[in-house]
Amino acid sequence: MTGNHLRPQITAGEILLSDFLEPRGLSQSEFSKTVGWPQSKVQDIVSGRRGISPETALVLSYALGTTPDFWLKAQNHHYTCQ
Repeated sequence: MTGNHLRPQITAGEILLSDFLEPRGLSQSEFSKTVGWPQSKVQDIVSGRRGISPETALVLSYALGTTPDFWLKAQNHHYTCQ
């Protein structure tokens, strides 16, 4: 048995929160206003109730200085590792 089964899977929403919003001192509400989304959309992404679509990845990449591919790979990695 490998240790892979013991590691919790990190979602793209968790990356959004812990690696981008929190270090910048942005609340989910502030970020939602910045990108023009309803606050519920950001909350759903962070909580893992909503995935990252190509359109969402594009908006995140522009807003956070990443690439759309970064967000899509984070999304795909989570679902392929479950």
